[in-house]
Amino acid sequence: MINRISVRNKLFGLAGLLGLTGLVMGLVIHASLSPLNDEFESYADQTRYRAGFVDVIQTEFGYGGAIHAFKNYVLRGQEKYVGRFKDAYVNINQSLDGYMYLPDTSGEEKAAIADIRSVLQQYHDGLAVTQRMVAEGAAIADIDKAVKVSDGPAVAGIKLLAEHTQDRAMAAKTAFAETVGVAGMRVNATLIACLILAVVVIVAVALAITRPLQRLVAGFDELAGGDADLSRRLPVHGTDELARISAGFNGFCETVAGTVAQVQSASTQLSGATRQMNEASASAQDAIERQRAELEQVVTAMNEMTLSFEEVSRHATGASEAAAAVDRDTALGRQVVETNVSYINAVASEVDRVGNVIVELEKDSDSIGSVLDVIRGIAEQTNLLALNAAIEAARAGDQGRGFAVVADEVRTLAQRTQESTEEIQNMIESLQSASRQAVSAMAEGKEKVRATVDEAGKVRETLTKITQGINAMRDLNTQIATSAQQQNHVAREMDQNLTNVAGMMEQTSASAAHAAQISAELDTLASQMNAQVGAYRT
Repeated sequence: MINRISVRNKLFGLAGLLGLTGLVMGLVIHASLSPLNDEFESYADQTRYRAGFVDVIQTEFGYGGAIHAFKNYVLRGQEKYVGRFKDAYVNINQSLDGYMYLPDTSGEEKAAIADIRSVLQQYHDGLAVTQRMVAEGAAIADIDKAVKVSDGPAVAGIKLLAEHTQDRAMAAKTAFAETVGVAGMRVNATLIACLILAVVVIVAVALAITRPLQRLVAGFDELAGGDADLSRRLPVHGTDELARISAGFNGFCETVAGTVAQVQSASTQLSGATRQMNEASASAQDAIERQRAELEQVVTAMNEMTLSFEEVSRHATGASEAAAAVDRDTALGRQVVETNVSYINAVASEVDRVGNVIVELEKDSDSIGSVLDVIRGIAEQTNLLALNAAIEAARAGDQGRGFAVVADEVRTLAQRTQESTEEIQNMIESLQSASRQAVSAMAEGKEKVRATVDEAGKVRETLTKITQGINAMRDLNTQIATSAQQQNHVAREMDQNLTNVAGMMEQTSASAAHAAQISAELDTLASQMNAQVGAYRT
């Protein structure tokens, strides 16, 4: 029955059964653990909330809390303790309210809460009295008597709340442990049952799959071993994949038996073909060797031509670089000529300006000569007047003696003026003569400057023509170098192609030799295959 189910469906069924088993286990575990959640939440409520409230009440009521702050205020009278008491008062009341409204709070716990709240309220009421007495300056002993409060009920109430909280926690812990034990027993029982069922199903499916596989393995081992009986057949039971594999194995043996017969015939034909291919490979290898020798001569000629092209390219490049250097030097010389022309033009302009200044100086000298003529005439008239005055003074006798002295001084001054005028006249004439010579020299220098500018222009034109010729020569050299480089590149490509062809011919020769070797190996393999195929019994 099970052999009629496919292996795929067997495996799917096994997986489905395992999944169903896991689902059942999950449901059982969920059903068993759900009460644990409720128990744990109850345990957490009983422990966390109640213990938290009790802890706040103990902390805020005892040392460092409300009572301690109240006592410190009575002793020290500082307002900061009033604030601390009020904060503790609020926190204690909030915790008492929280504990009061927890579920399952007993009447005894409520009575304890009332006692704690009563004592706390007495302290709260006494704080107002204490503040008033501190303000009035009352003694500490009087204040203590006036507000004396008994802490016993509150201490007993806090102790009772702590004990009840601990008892509730222990009870919840015990109930939780019992629930966990019951859930563990259920889970273990379900797990054992599921494991037994899974083992039974897995063993059944494994036997249904492994037994046919063992028969297949035995058949293939016999084929792979020394027994090459292709007439062997496996039993076929059922309709599953393993049964179909057994049927396929039987068909495979029949097909291989036919193939072996065909291989025996083909191997005989292969032996004859390999011998013919071996002879053709030997002939091709001889022809390739002859072509390779001829190709090596062509490669040598191409290498020599490539070296010639490289030499031409180097010379053309050197000529182009030399032309470029001459062009740079010519450009530099032209720049120097341009600079000199600029300087010469500046000198010519300066010569013109100096010539104009000297001409003006000559004109001013002529003007000064006219002024000297006037001064000379005035000096002569002054001399005549002084002479006349001396004559008149002589006629006047003693009365004109003083006037004679003045006339004599005036005449002396007129003579000195005439002498100075003569000296100035001589100097002006010398200056005018030098100015005329300078004007003449300036004119000659101006002409020479203009001639120099003209010659510099001719030099510039000549340098320009030289530059143009050098540029043309450099372009030609560049073209020659480019052409040589292109020819060199083409020659190198041809050399490379010939080298590649030589390499290909070597590869072809090697391939021909390898083909001959393979032909021999094929002949050997054909013989071996005939021997091996002959071992199969059909």
